[in-house]
Amino acid sequence: MNDTKTLALLLVAAIVVSLGGTMVSLDRLGQLAMTGRATTVGTATVTITATSIVDVTDTTVAFGSDSLAESNDVCFTWSNTSTTTPADCADGGGAWGSAGTDVFTFENTGSSTIDVDVTSSDNAADFLGSSCSTGKAFGFSCSPASGTGQTTLEFSKASQNCVNNLVTTDGSDTGNMALYVNITSGCSGTGSATITFAAS
Repeated sequence: MNDTKTLALLLVAAIVVSLGGTMVSLDRLGQLAMTGRATTVGTATVTITATSIVDVTDTTVAFGSDSLAESNDVCFTWSNTSTTTPADCADGGGAWGSAGTDVFTFENTGSSTIDVDVTSSDNAADFLGSSCSTGKAFGFSCSPASGTGQTTLEFSKASQNCVNNLVTTDGSDTGNMALYVNITSGCSGTGSATITFAAS
């Protein structure tokens, strides 16, 4: 009977020692770094450069030629209309204005939405002549298919905004610029101005 108790006690002790050893071994394994396993990192990169381009496709605007009628001291006209103000301000020997379509046409051909700025080589005094009386004017209006455009802004020979937020979507990426002049008494000669378009 005593031998049976002794064997039972020894068996329990062996199980306890075995479990204790297993717990210690597992704890030690958890503290060791695993070896024989490599970690690699992959990297994907892309670089996309946005382009800002404005392309002017209709590059000539002509006001025509005429002279002030004797009864008028002033004549105002747009490049995209044959109408003058007042209606009888020309003497009838020529034609100011156009058939209604004479504008600069431009397009956003880049990959990003742009603002379009313009610079004229001439202001009103340069374009119409210094002999003109007070009231002469030379300016523009911009009509974009998208975004917003400036209206009736007089050229100053400095860079000026024409259009904001012209998109790249076909059908919405174009715009036009009409010019206007106010010819006053004393004006004579031929005016020519270079209009430069820039995208930003």
